Amino acid sequence: MAPAIAPSQQPRSDAAMKSVVALPRLEALFGTKAHLEYPSIPYKENLVTIESELATHRVWLRFMPGCGYAHLRLVGKPFSFVRLDLFDIKHMRIHTEEGRSTLLFKFARGFTSDLTLCVQNPVTLCWGNDGK
Repeated sequence: MAPAIAPSQQPRSDAAMKSVVALPRLEALFGTKAHLEYPSIPYKENLVTIESELATHRVWLRFMPGCGYAHLRLVGKPFSFVRLDLFDIKHMRIHTEEGRSTLLFKFARGFTSDLTLCVQNPVTLCWGNDGK
């Protein structure tokens, strides 16, 4: 029987994100602490959940950097709702321009437009058109 390989020594999946936002920056953007599903596993190999309750919206994001996957929910008050399952994410980073920070998702497929999420008021979600 072969010895078990530690998660940090296992080969990286082709589906894994090539770059992922640092956890402290993500928490600063959302204004709350993220929850790591498995505390003993490193952030980039974990299942991460972060949720922000704003005056007009609730934003919930769960993602796995090691699998290139994210699940995003936006709930408006009183009743609007957006739910997206995102696959093939290659880059997830925070972009700041003119004092407004956004979470940017770039995908592996060349013809898939970037997705931009801003959790500052007003909450915006843009797919394509460079988030403008």
